[in-house]
Amino acid sequence: MSAIDWHVYARTKKLFIRTYDELTDLAVHLVTDVSGSMSFFTAGNEMKALRSARIAASLAHLMIRQGDKVSLTLFADKVLDHLPCGGTSRHLQRMLMHLATPSNHPRGKTKIADSLRDTALLTKRRGRLVVLSDFLGEDPEEILDALSPFLHRRFEVLLLQISDPQERTLPHAPLARFVDLETKEEIEIEPEEIREDFEQTVRERTASLKTGAMRRRVDFARLSTDAPYLDAIEAYLGFRNWTDTDS
Repeated sequence: MSAIDWHVYARTKKLFIRTYDELTDLAVHLVTDVSGSMSFFTAGNEMKALRSARIAASLAHLMIRQGDKVSLTLFADKVLDHLPCGGTSRHLQRMLMHLATPSNHPRGKTKIADSLRDTALLTKRRGRLVVLSDFLGEDPEEILDALSPFLHRRFEVLLLQISDPQERTLPHAPLARFVDLETKEEIEIEPEEIREDFEQTVRERTASLKTGAMRRRVDFARLSTDAPYLDAIEAYLGFRNWTDTDS
């Protein structure tokens, strides 16, 4: 009865029901990899960690401008830093400061699945989860399984894979020294001996991550450091709202 507009009824003798459009701000959680593997770059291309940080900063600015709340989590082998949700210009400046040093000096090993599980305990407010990482060094299924707490709480999840174009192939050289950016281990080998197996493994891992994400109704996009920043913005703006299609 409280929804009936009695003033209109008094004038027209007709019943009208008042309806309301509730405006709510969205909670968006940015989770960014700052481990050692993100320090990789090749000539003419940006370091993966810097590209990731600038994408995170751009998305945060976009979200706050449209009235959403944003949190930031940085991780390597564990969660290293976390800023709870905020939606002010001052909060954005704090996010930029927290992104600056780790993105210029990424270090440490990567444990994506463990870090995602820890992040789930820190994100109290349901919303959107955006994970920026190269997603290297771990089984794609283990990474995707770690998203289960978010999916159970009906988060929308977007995985943004940051990669350098040279990570999909090997240099054409008679002999090359490869250095693990996380453990600093080194090995010398002839690239031609392992090129085919290496490239196939990279393709299979990316395909596994993508198909596994689709199976769980998780969005996935691969972003190359030699591509425009606009690709990341378009990937976010194309975020599918699975909660609408479930009804």
